[in-house]
Amino acid sequence: MGRLPQLSRIEVGIDEVPASDPASWEPHSVVLCRTFPENRLARLAPRLVLYRLPIQARAGRISVREMGSPLHVLVRLLLVENLAALSGLSMDEVNGGPVEII
Repeated sequence: MGRLPQLSRIEVGIDEVPASDPASWEPHSVVLCRTFPENRLARLAPRLVLYRLPIQARAGRISVREMGSPLHVLVRLLLVENLAALSGLSMDEVNGGPVEII
């Protein structure tokens, strides 16, 4: 992430499932990930949390290391889309080129 210093501030984590039901402003569908903006008062960096079990349920259990697998494509898309939203960069900038939407 040295080429895009805006991304170095963002913390990325993985949790099994969301801690609770969707908030009232979130869609009432399966939550694959959540973003949390920076909170300067609480000294919290912007964060992105991916939820492993819902992602695997959506894409299957094929290894994320297998390039082009549904799981790999979904995880990459979630990362690119949400890192772009948190950093203010475009999806193409985060991805290092055009993003292929599944």
